[in-house]
Amino acid sequence: MNLHHLVDLARLAADLPAEQRQQLRRLKTVRLSCAAAYDATGCPELLDFTDPHRADCRRAIARAQWTQGRPQRTTADGAWHPGHWLRIVIHGACLSSYPIDWLRVVARFSLVPAGFNDPISGRDRGLAGMLRARWCRLRVRLREHSLRG
Repeated sequence: MNLHHLVDLARLAADLPAEQRQQLRRLKTVRLSCAAAYDATGCPELLDFTDPHRADCRRAIARAQWTQGRPQRTTADGAWHPGHWLRIVIHGACLSSYPIDWLRVVARFSLVPAGFNDPISGRDRGLAGMLRARWCRLRVRLREHSLRG
C-alpha cells in the first residue's frame, strides 16, 4: 500500500455525504479497498464503506497484508532472466481478482512508453514496430540467458 493512497481514501470517506456512502458501499471494489485501508489506518470514516468482518473483506485484508509484506521489486540482482519480469507481473496480478486487471498489468510492463520510440533516431515506431523490437530484444536476452545457464 502507498501511504498517499491511504490518506486519499480517508479524506474522501470523511468528505462524502451519508447517502453517497451507502451507495458506494454496495460497490465491491470500494468495499474491499476500504476494508484494507481501514485495517492499515484504523480510520473510523472508512467503516461506513465496508464491514471488515465479511468474508470478502477479510480476504481483501489478508491479500493486502500479504502484498504489503512482499514489496514489489522493479529491479533484480544479477543478470536478466525471464523470472524477473514474471515476478513483477505476478505481484501486480495478485492485487486484483479481475482478469482485465491482469491484462492491464501485463500491458503496463510490456508496452512501455519508451519502447514506442526508436532509440537511435528518436522517431515513433508505432505499435507494430515497438512489438517487433521488443520481440527481438526478448530473443536476444533469452539466447544470452541460455548461453550462461
